[in-house]
Amino acid sequence: MPTQAAPTGGAPPGGQAGPGPASPGSASDAGALLRRVAGGDAAALSDLYDRHAGAVFSLSLRIVGDEAEAGRVVQQVFAHAWQQASRYDPARASVAGWLLETARGASIDRVRAARRAGASAGDPADEATPSAPESVATVALPSPAGTQGDDGCTPAQASRLRAALAELPALQRLAIELAFFGGLTSVEIAAELEQTEGTINDRLLTGLKSLRSALEDETA
Repeated sequence: MPTQAAPTGGAPPGGQAGPGPASPGSASDAGALLRRVAGGDAAALSDLYDRHAGAVFSLSLRIVGDEAEAGRVVQQVFAHAWQQASRYDPARASVAGWLLETARGASIDRVRAARRAGASAGDPADEATPSAPESVATVALPSPAGTQGDDGCTPAQASRLRAALAELPALQRLAIELAFFGGLTSVEIAAELEQTEGTINDRLLTGLKSLRSALEDETA
């Protein structure tokens, strides 16, 4: 495969930080694009970037909390896609799901690295501020029935919810993160993850039940 840089820039083209829904027929189209990327087609990589960079940026920004860092994650994700496209397994995730899972891991790694650097420098502010990954699912997750519970969580509850979220299957976890931390509707999530709306609603319901069960088990 020829050497090729991923598309450059911080935020997605046009400065749009929020993800936009993919076009109809997206699963097969994205799969075809990735096969072209695996074959060394730089134009296909650019098309893949234009299509998914918004969602990658939005998810990363939610985790790292900084646009410049989120932009770096976008570049890292698409550089990874260029290098590893041939290893993509459609049986494990959609193309969008694969890219978003890569973005999530890269973003969490950056937050952890920043915290370690802050701790090494002896900066009490950095050490005292919780990272975004550890803040996930700590407050205000609606119940599966759609009712809103107490917005506050004890440290023990927050820790159990974080662990439970990490244990969810990738599609459930990504759907919850895009819905409750990215602000997407089920229709938008379905487009981004290349699933039907019914599948996304089912994943959200199942995932939220698991999180609620984890919290109830912890408080029992």
